[in-house]
Amino acid sequence: MQPLNTNRLTLAAKTHQGLIRAHNEDAFFFKQSEGLFAVADGLGGYHHGGFCSQMAIDLLDRDPALIGVTDANQIAEAIKDCNLVLINHQKSSSEHKGMRTTMTCAAITSENELIYAWAGDSRIYRFSRRDGLLQLTRDHTLLEERKQAGRSPQPGDGHILTKSLGGNQVFEAARGHLQLEKGDIVLLSTDGLTSVVSDRDIEAALRANQPDLHETADVLVELALKEGGPDNITVLLCRTE
Repeated sequence: MQPLNTNRLTLAAKTHQGLIRAHNEDAFFFKQSEGLFAVADGLGGYHHGGFCSQMAIDLLDRDPALIGVTDANQIAEAIKDCNLVLINHQKSSSEHKGMRTTMTCAAITSENELIYAWAGDSRIYRFSRRDGLLQLTRDHTLLEERKQAGRSPQPGDGHILTKSLGGNQVFEAARGHLQLEKGDIVLLSTDGLTSVVSDRDIEAALRANQPDLHETADVLVELALKEGGPDNITVLLCRTE
């Protein structure tokens, strides 16, 4: 199994610091030739969160294990290794103690299978004309944990991560896979979009602007800004052709 041919994959990405934050602590990358892409949302201020998210993205970008990746377990292991590097870095760098980041990484194979792994609350969606928008990831937050356990959520639970990279927590990244169809769009985003824009409005934007992914990315970011842009916003879109 080989990575998706470059000519069969269209990608677009946009990031914005939002209207409240002084810096953008999000980071992303994509390798069109490998059909590989990822987003990360740093926590702890620019010198911590921004550094951490970019360091995590750089580590995945350079990871030889993700060249020609064909299995979600490989992505999950790469995230786990990245987490250990971030933890060890903090042991030798007092400046970056306490830094953390989310990580959501995905790839599309030559058989149009989407494989992915994640930690935190940055999300992956799949959009198809026939089935609409489907959230593929489950947020690693205290809010989601309480909901899954049938307990009443408390104020602020949605902002408390139960999994993140760099926080002295060794864990197994969650993972999944899904067969895509021709024309499907995969959306990766940080919570700067999903915390203020509903799935219904995200789906409407994807449906209305599907032909031009760059325009769609612009529209999604503008939707978040119209809701006050309280956080950094990053969207990454890819479509199978």
